[in-house]
Amino acid sequence: MVEELIAAFLADLPRRLGAIAQAIGRGDGRALALNAHALRGGAANFGAARLDDLCGGLEEAGARGALESAPALLEEIERESGRVREALAARHAHHAADCVDGAGAHGGAAQKSSGNSR
Repeated sequence: MVEELIAAFLADLPRRLGAIAQAIGRGDGRALALNAHALRGGAANFGAARLDDLCGGLEEAGARGALESAPALLEEIERESGRVREALAARHAHHAADCVDGAGAHGGAAQKSSGNSR
């Protein structure tokens, strides 16, 4: 089940980031807040605290219609989502290897990308 959620989050991530960029480009605070909220929920599901926080800031900016900070926040979100993507993909690959080997062990790769490990 967790592996399916990871796969769905990873598949949705580029689309969600693209929708956020488009909303910023159009000056559409409502769409920005909606997409940032959705991305934030996915980040929270995997313990990606830094991505969750950044998306929260972007969601708030969109809700207030204060989009001047949005491009810089999106750049940070793109960098952090890359780290989360790598961590989740590694966990996903590790799980797949364990299933082949029959071990079934899981790691907490998403925790490493949450920004709390520095």
